[in-house]
Amino acid sequence: MGVLMTERANLVFHNKVIDGTAMKGLISRLIDHFGMAYTSHILDQVKTLGFQQATAISISLGIDDLLTIPSKGWLVQDAEQQGMPLGAPFKSSGIWDGIEERFKRRLAMWKRQYISKGGRITLIRSTLSNLPIYFMSIFQIPRAVRIRLEKIQRDFLWGGGALEQKPHLVRWSIVCDDKGKGGLGVKSLGLFNKALLGKWAWRFANEKTALWNQVIRRKYGEEKGGWRSCEIREAYGVGLWKAINKVGQFVTPFFGYEVGDGKNVRFWKDKWCGTSPLSEAFPSLFSIATSKEAWVNEVWTAEGERRGSWTPTFNRPFNDWELEEVGRLLRCLEGKMVRVDEEDRVRWVESKDGVFSVKSLYRAMQPVSSAWFPSKIIWMSYAQPKISFFAWEASWGRVLTLDRLQKRGWALANRKYSKVRKWTLGLSGGKDQIAVIRASGSISRVRSPFSIPGSGITSEQFIEKIRSVRDSKRYKAVIIRIDSPGGDALASDLMWREIRLLAASKPVIASMSDVAASGGYYMAMGAGTIVAENLTLTGSIGVVTGKADNLKFQWTSISMKLNDAKL
Repeated sequence: MGVLMTERANLVFHNKVIDGTAMKGLISRLIDHFGMAYTSHILDQVKTLGFQQATAISISLGIDDLLTIPSKGWLVQDAEQQGMPLGAPFKSSGIWDGIEERFKRRLAMWKRQYISKGGRITLIRSTLSNLPIYFMSIFQIPRAVRIRLEKIQRDFLWGGGALEQKPHLVRWSIVCDDKGKGGLGVKSLGLFNKALLGKWAWRFANEKTALWNQVIRRKYGEEKGGWRSCEIREAYGVGLWKAINKVGQFVTPFFGYEVGDGKNVRFWKDKWCGTSPLSEAFPSLFSIATSKEAWVNEVWTAEGERRGSWTPTFNRPFNDWELEEVGRLLRCLEGKMVRVDEEDRVRWVESKDGVFSVKSLYRAMQPVSSAWFPSKIIWMSYAQPKISFFAWEASWGRVLTLDRLQKRGWALANRKYSKVRKWTLGLSGGKDQIAVIRASGSISRVRSPFSIPGSGITSEQFIEKIRSVRDSKRYKAVIIRIDSPGGDALASDLMWREIRLLAASKPVIASMSDVAASGGYYMAMGAGTIVAENLTLTGSIGVVTGKADNLKFQWTSISMKLNDAKL
């Protein structure tokens, strides 16, 4: 590194009045005194201020004056303000205690005020998740530290702490999902740490002339093509870049390449022609390719300026059934060419402009979920955040009802309906019984293989229970306990129809729990009687559309009149 810094100093001082050995000695003194980063900063300032024509004596005297400045006082102060002592072993979990204390101090200020859960989630997303961002962009956070910091976030979200233990109703892995996937959009510190470190893999591939990049390439080497550094196998003194380089394997699959001279892009294995490597798009042709590691320029035959043809080679002649795939390969290569006067470039496939961002990498690394969740109903509304948060809890079936409190060991009054099972049983001990049917969670037509057991209302199962109660002479009345934010419109309509048929033969009471909105509200409309609690969140949106004649008939059927108002 000292050699590279000396070469840079020789470029700064164009007159070269000091020989290489003397310059190396002066620069080494600066590095020993200030460190590599601040020595680089000093050279940048010298170049900016225009001291390139300084004499040998002035250079030596200037460096002597710099060495009289206290070496690391302000560096230590700056590092301690960030929460970690300068030069500390970042792998030690105890070194991160300062950052944990910053978490706790910030929370102590917030805990003095009453903040709803909707407000808490906003504070976690905007502030808590960003407190350690400086260090997570350089160091790999130890697992023990990550668990401690996430516990602080969980306790703050659910209202618990060191002296108060409150139940965490939803798994933290779900909380860290995007809102569209059923989460709350809180950053997962482990995944966010990888995304921040992944920025260095992108910079390594793009900033090849930077000093730090040259140092890494000379110390550890580079893979063919120069887009990544070589794998580090040493055990000591390489921990920082070794941890960063490991994250690179999660980043490079999202690299795409724009071909220039074609010397650094592999023809078959790199993503340069289409959305996937040619080896994946044409596997049968790749299996018979002569050189599977061929570079793009090796497969291109120039035929003059800006003209040429593609000439990949294969081990044998093509079979008849392979000709169609050969045609597709040629169509894919059509319009592509090698430009010898340009360099190959890397682009980021997860963004439209091809530029890397931590946000896009974080989203790309999140686990894929195909389960449906009513996120638009919950979050894209005019309800207050605390109401939306409650609806989110209800959608996961995690509201602290009497049943759940009793399962957690809370001492509750002895109420018969708290002992009622999931579906149907007699509420009284006599011969004639009242059936209780519970419907909680979001509404769907069929059970998805990705659904969590016990969460949500499936119309097929619900209708089956309704029909069994309707056909039974044992049950004289029915109570339907509804706790649902809605969901599938067709499923809601099918269940409403069955409830209405049941109400034609037996008394049916719809008991609204915490939430009976949209499809949940529609289900209740089929019952003969509706009972709601004071704080029940209920209601629906009705849309009337059609031709003018149809609308006129609808207004007449519900005794509505249309009058003009003149202002």
